[in-house]
Amino acid sequence: MDWIQTQIRVREQEAERIIRLELTAVDGRPLPAFEPGAHVDVCIPETDLVRQYSLINDPLDTSRYVLAIQKELESRGGSQALFAHCQVGDHLWISPPRNRFQLDEQAPHHILIAGGIGVTPLLSMAQFLHRHGQSFVLHYSTRNRARTAFYEWLHEADFAEHVRFYHDDYQGHIAFNLRMALEDIDLRSRVYVCGPATLIRAVLAGARVVSLPQERVRYEYFSLDGLQAHQQSHENQPFTVTLARSQQSFTVGAEQTIVEVLRAQGIDILVSCEEGICGTCVTGVLEGAVDHRDHYLHPEEKSSQELMTPCCSRAKGKHIVLDL
Repeated sequence: MDWIQTQIRVREQEAERIIRLELTAVDGRPLPAFEPGAHVDVCIPETDLVRQYSLINDPLDTSRYVLAIQKELESRGGSQALFAHCQVGDHLWISPPRNRFQLDEQAPHHILIAGGIGVTPLLSMAQFLHRHGQSFVLHYSTRNRARTAFYEWLHEADFAEHVRFYHDDYQGHIAFNLRMALEDIDLRSRVYVCGPATLIRAVLAGARVVSLPQERVRYEYFSLDGLQAHQQSHENQPFTVTLARSQQSFTVGAEQTIVEVLRAQGIDILVSCEEGICGTCVTGVLEGAVDHRDHYLHPEEKSSQELMTPCCSRAKGKHIVLDL
């Protein structure tokens, strides 16, 4: 991957445990163009970690990238390191933008549903939709006012009339009710939801109730909280993984992942979440069937059996060959 060196030009507190970083290219040139909903990989200072953060500014503005970082209480080191080490003037290495959460510009209406920090990719969508005169509404639900990033900015934005705020503790706002977002929906609309797994599951279930085709709901996970308990249990079996380029083969035990086995052999695959939600480790499959356990690949990608996430997915049979 061709990494981009950027410099932190702005660091500001946006809400409780949330900061905003504005990045510019070190050489002063415009940054690569991006689509609404895109994200970048960020190399975390003082660690060997990589994390994904959505670009929240209008895609029209490539003079900077704007990120929002939430400090996770149970962080594995990524967000805490960014809070501790990222100051104005510091450098950050980032990837070119990637997008798995695209807008369908042909839809007659767009319903954006955000849970907490999941609002970030929807902000660039809202700015794009408003600039192009497209119909949309943004439903933004948080625990309380203190945890609501970009509250003032959204209240003052040119598209403020399209934004609905909801807080779990009420405090002058009503709590979010999915019926408000989906009732009387035009079935040609597109729904975009980002946030915890519980919110995404609720929206998908709500779409079924109102007969909205599932393919008209696009979603991006920020957290698997609330999802694991609903997953089907798997009985793991050992299998062999072969790396096509070196013809090396290794046994992956029932309690091991492919990434863990390769790492023990000194073979590193770039990973981030290690839960199958970010897509950093997606790898080509040349032979064998995949037991997909991720929440990143689209259904058609899974059915093709040409890609897998080795951080969590496994072989269905006894052997699999990867394009590594």
